[in-house]
Amino acid sequence: MIRDLSSATIEALAKGAVTSISGAGQVLLVGEHAGDTVPEPWGDLGLPPELFNSHFGVDIGIRNLITQVAQTVNAPAVLASYSRIFLDYNRPKNSVEYCRPDLAGIPVPLNHALSSQEMAWRQAVAAHPLDQAIEASMTRAKILFPVHSFTPVMNGEKRDVDIGILYREKTPLITAIDDFMIARCQGHGIRYVHEEPYAYNPAHNETLKRHGYDSGRPGFQIEVRNDLLNGSPESEIICDIVSDVVAYVSGL
Repeated sequence: MIRDLSSATIEALAKGAVTSISGAGQVLLVGEHAGDTVPEPWGDLGLPPELFNSHFGVDIGIRNLITQVAQTVNAPAVLASYSRIFLDYNRPKNSVEYCRPDLAGIPVPLNHALSSQEMAWRQAVAAHPLDQAIEASMTRAKILFPVHSFTPVMNGEKRDVDIGILYREKTPLITAIDDFMIARCQGHGIRYVHEEPYAYNPAHNETLKRHGYDSGRPGFQIEVRNDLLNGSPESEIICDIVSDVVAYVSGL
């Protein structure tokens, strides 16, 4: 349990919470789950280090994917540095997953019985800097595009999809993106299904909801199977597809 943090410490930790990439494009790439570290005062949250490199702690491969896409198409991007175990920015503040007390039955010792003061520190260190970075970038960009990865097997069930998008409603923009993705992925043998492996859920897609739809901005989220992002033969194909969809959307 953290008992005290100075304002200087909070300010220093907040500066390390986000990596921002500048770009002239109209689509803002966001990696809320791109980080696998914990701010120094919290140590390892009482967990084995390897958990932070697993899907529990980070969206595997997303930091590299977003960075490559941003550089390829001159798109702005915002990447979180701190692990979703420390604070899951993509969940509402009232969700148990915002600061999860356990990971599929594995207790997270330093996430139990958080005081209101400690929660405020975590938000100041991790959430507020990401909020500010997204809003600053959206003064120029027009479309919000969170990028996530998913595990190929969930609860023992194999997922028969490589890449998908999710959204609140099928607007003309989403229809155009869907048609583009179908054609682009078929050409490479990549299995694309819209609203797979997840459909949009405001309880699980806080970034898209709050910074996108609630603010009157268009947006969509992409999901990529994480074993296709770690040096597999498909890695460059996935990067090309995501780069192409960002360029396509920017030109609409």
